[in-house]
Amino acid sequence: MNHLYYPDIILRSVNDITPEWMTSHSLKGLFVDLDNTLAGYRANEPNEEVGSWIKSIRDAGYSIIVLSNAGAKRVAAFCDPLNLPYVAKAHKPKPDALLRVCEENGLQPEQTAMVGDQIFTDVLSANRAGVKSVIVEPLTRNVLFDFRRNVLEKKYLTPKKV
Repeated sequence: MNHLYYPDIILRSVNDITPEWMTSHSLKGLFVDLDNTLAGYRANEPNEEVGSWIKSIRDAGYSIIVLSNAGAKRVAAFCDPLNLPYVAKAHKPKPDALLRVCEENGLQPEQTAMVGDQIFTDVLSANRAGVKSVIVEPLTRNVLFDFRRNVLEKKYLTPKKV
C-alpha cells in the first residue's frame, strides 16, 4: 500500500492536540475536518468542549480552519458562532483546498496539520499536499457514512501486535 494512505499521527481525539503539542510538532496552523471529527453528523452547532478546545488553540496564536466536504450551510452553522474560518465543499482528497488556504494564510504546508477521521479523504488530502496528517477516532458510528468499515482503513488503523 502506498504511503499516501498512512497517517503521520494517530490520536484519540482533537482534544489530544494542545498548544504544547503544536509547538512540539513545529506547527503554526491546523486544518480540521468537521463531520465526525469536531462534531457528530447530526450536530448543528459546536458543544462547549469543542468551543473551549478551539479557543485554547487560537489563544496560543495558532491558526485553525475547518476544511470539510460538507455543504456551506452545514459548515457555516457550526463555524459562524465561533467566528471560525472554514472551507466547505473542500473536495478532499484533492489537495487543492489545503494548498490554497496555506497560501492565503502565509503558511508553508510543512507548518500545518490536517486532522480528520478518514484515511481516504483527510489523510490522503494531507499527504498529497505535504501537510502533516493526523487521524482521530470518529465521534460517532453511522452505517451510511461510516467509511471506517472499509477493509483498508481497518488494516491501517488496527495496532499491529509485536
